[in-house]
Amino acid sequence: MIQWSLVKWQHVQGVLVKSRKDFIQGIHYYLENGKVVFTELYHKERGSCCGNNCRHCPYDPKNKKGERKLKQN
Repeated sequence: MIQWSLVKWQHVQGVLVKSRKDFIQGIHYYLENGKVVFTELYHKERGSCCGNNCRHCPYDPKNKKGERKLKQN
């Protein structure tokens, strides 16, 4: 279990992300055609929408920067 208060965050291309060493391929992201695709779990752990039209955005409304309300399944 990750203790989130100890995780270092950084801005990468205008998006607040955990430091790269905390990412686990197949859990937080996967590679597709040479690009990184963040999973729904990553977005939930991030805590709010980045507004970058992410494929696995779990927030409602989808892709609204700063949104914290998770969509209902």
